[in-house]
Amino acid sequence: MKFIIKLSLTMLFLFTLLLITNTTSAKEDYLGENSIFEQVGDIGEKRANKLELTTPVNQSIKLENETILFTESLYDGSSIRLAYIIETTRKKGQSFSNRLVDDVIFTKNGEPLMVSGMSASGDFIDDGVYAEIIDISFHEPIPTSFMLGIQSSKDKSIDINIPIELKGESKTFPINQSKEWNGKPFSFQEITFYPTITEIRTETLVDERDKHLNIGLKVTDENGYLLQPLKGSSTGEPIVNGKIKIVSRYYFEPFETIPDSLHLNPYERQFNTYKPHTVRKQWKGKSFTLSQGEAGTLTIQNVSVNDNLLTVTYEVSGEQNFQQAATLWVENRAGDHLPENFPPKQLSKGTFQLTFTIKDKIEEYFIGTAELTPLDYVEELETIIQLSD
Repeated sequence: MKFIIKLSLTMLFLFTLLLITNTTSAKEDYLGENSIFEQVGDIGEKRANKLELTTPVNQSIKLENETILFTESLYDGSSIRLAYIIETTRKKGQSFSNRLVDDVIFTKNGEPLMVSGMSASGDFIDDGVYAEIIDISFHEPIPTSFMLGIQSSKDKSIDINIPIELKGESKTFPINQSKEWNGKPFSFQEITFYPTITEIRTETLVDERDKHLNIGLKVTDENGYLLQPLKGSSTGEPIVNGKIKIVSRYYFEPFETIPDSLHLNPYERQFNTYKPHTVRKQWKGKSFTLSQGEAGTLTIQNVSVNDNLLTVTYEVSGEQNFQQAATLWVENRAGDHLPENFPPKQLSKGTFQLTFTIKDKIEEYFIGTAELTPLDYVEELETIIQLSD
């Protein structure tokens, strides 16, 4: 799981740009009826596509020798997401990244908008065609419908406008549970259920010299279902006497229906750099167990092959945080990892499935995992949220 403090992973936008007034055929050539949100989006963005919450976009620009076609926008009340494809000279398997330009200007119906955070992720859908989604948050409230302008101070000819429309319903519940940890106040403020994401907001006061709060959050529902973490952010606001108020937002997969309760298990995140010990074993028709060190184990229950897809069904034993379930791969004899259909699908409490694309017979592959550092849970902050009457 990667948490970001208003930082970008890979970014689109605008150095020397030329607006293309006529739309290219890239949308028809590469998309067909498949949404970018469906092809490279996370679990919430895929759900938004199924619920028809996206808004069509048809705007093209040129970045040096690459054509960029914005295809859809998405706004469900959380952040704004833009989907696009990039025609590039690079091919599948090659590294690809876009550059963030600090002179990019966003506007709301022509008025400036202050960005509080951006992140982007994507993948190749064909040689020379990269699909990506950019996630943008703003400091100020966003109206239910407006034109999002994208401009560049370096090239005044750049002035495209993308329609943004609020779709879907959200519901917010106050939590208002205050705790104390290491002499610091820590409060769970509220939880909001959006169509594409679940947001939990916390606040704490820290000394200025101790302004980095490395707290992660594991969340399960009343049935033990483990929520997939999607992202996170924190902002600091100086107050009095050298204190800083840290507001953190933890984002998880969306719910089809609001649960009766949620169990919140905060833990201290460790950022130690080390090379973990890895293990691998071949599937020979019988279940086997792979060690993940002190964190627990993975028990491979079944492996099936359908056409060129290999599906691994396995059980997680131990702390059962999502990192355990996600730390599984299939590799060939040379140790090359196979493409995976991430994230793993949760079948029931502690049981997951992950699918891989293969080219050879199953006998040529190994299932692998790594030893993980156990989570350091903060028992003083453990909280249960009751959501039903």
